[in-house]
Amino acid sequence: LSLVGSEMCIRDSCKIIYQNIKSMPAEYRDVLILHLYYELSTSQISDFLNRKHGTVKSQLTRGKKLLKARLKEDGYER
Repeated sequence: LSLVGSEMCIRDSCKIIYQNIKSMPAEYRDVLILHLYYELSTSQISDFLNRKHGTVKSQLTRGKKLLKARLKEDGYER
């Protein structure tokens, strides 16, 4: 792949990941976006969303599992 070609692949992959996250239930979507895109820690997310730290950690873990399953369904595996 050329540099331009690989940049397009990355951009397309990012778009697919973001679309999958956007379609998730809010409890997972919000936590994933804050963690993956804004790089907030679970403690920071907990404070920001006014949720218990354990709840945020659980939602992040479940959200990641759901995202991985959805991407696998779409033919993306890591």
